Amino acid sequence: MVADYTWGTPLHGSLAEPFDLVLGGVIMGEMKDFESLLDVLRAVGKQQQERPAILLTEVLCGPPLEHLWASTGARFIVQEMLSSTLHTRARNFDPTAPHRLVELCERENREFNLSSQASKAQCPRVQDEGEAIKALQEHGACIWGGVGTTKDAAALLPHRLFGAHLKAVPEPAEVSHRVLSHRGINKEDNFRAHTDGHAYGDLFPDCFLLVCARPCKDGGSNFLVDGYGVLDELAADPATAWVPPALEARAIDQTSRLPSVTPVVLRAPCGRRALRCRLSGPPAAFAAQRVAENSQNPAQDAAMLKAYHAAVERAASAAARVKLNAGDALIVDNYRMFHGRDPYADSDRLLWRVWVWTDGARGVPEGELYSTPGNAAGLVEADTPLEDRAKRARTEQCP
Repeated sequence: MVADYTWGTPLHGSLAEPFDLVLGGVIMGEMKDFESLLDVLRAVGKQQQERPAILLTEVLCGPPLEHLWASTGARFIVQEMLSSTLHTRARNFDPTAPHRLVELCERENREFNLSSQASKAQCPRVQDEGEAIKALQEHGACIWGGVGTTKDAAALLPHRLFGAHLKAVPEPAEVSHRVLSHRGINKEDNFRAHTDGHAYGDLFPDCFLLVCARPCKDGGSNFLVDGYGVLDELAADPATAWVPPALEARAIDQTSRLPSVTPVVLRAPCGRRALRCRLSGPPAAFAAQRVAENSQNPAQDAAMLKAYHAAVERAASAAARVKLNAGDALIVDNYRMFHGRDPYADSDRLLWRVWVWTDGARGVPEGELYSTPGNAAGLVEADTPLEDRAKRARTEQCP
């Protein structure tokens, strides 16, 4: 059955009858009267005991629709369900542009536990490559036991996991008390939740591995925060519902080794969300995400980062701790998950870390790659303020 409808008018006839599902295909960017769309979505099935599911799709081309989605978030809880490359013939759109599917749930009809998502990141144990890839796709992380304890075993693991999908993988980097002390990182400190490979700027690795050679006798447990869950929690709270669309639209300063003044949430070519998190220390050697110097609205950008970082910290404090045994490999989706570790006292603790770029990554950085922010020996200098970096660059250019 097909029925005509004029935006802004009451639902009538068959449109006023019960619905199980409402689908909206590529309509967000073409709406001239956006508030009317939201009114209709609230009116559909209003008399039903169970409200219909509402699913909308958006083409991910052009600037993010920050204000439209923020307006939607004031009335609905907005959750991204999936993103994928679809070939479409929709007018005015790049046929190869990725799409995303979002679900809208009316706020008054849904209770949402703000501590239920990000802090409950699952990290199942797996026994082979197939289980590992499945767990990585579903949960964002897993532990594969019995992979070995040597540097060679760690170097082989990305090839076992990703095969032909592997685009770049540097040699494993030693993670030990000796190396950490060179980098100004104290093992007695809590290493806060962060995105690995932040030094590579916008082309940070989409996956990383930690292979345990010698486990820690005292402390040193790892923990994971689901970044997608963080966005869902922010969207669920009316006071912070504006933050997720802003995180994808507002450029902030994330410069580390490479310049990066871009949004917190980027997109891979397939549409997959790539999140970054860098809190203020420890370790104090690396700069946190901060308001860009050329921000058009510094106060709002600061409020956005404050809400985002606070949500990550809440999740990190409540997250389950993961203890790695000798031969265990922690495998992490670095676009989705944030990783941290607790303080420890055992100086014999030894891990091998490998940063991985697959064909699902946003791209591979140019030049020689390392699984550490510095050189092959793991030696780096601390991040410095932008003005100091600019001054140093001008000095280096002088004859």
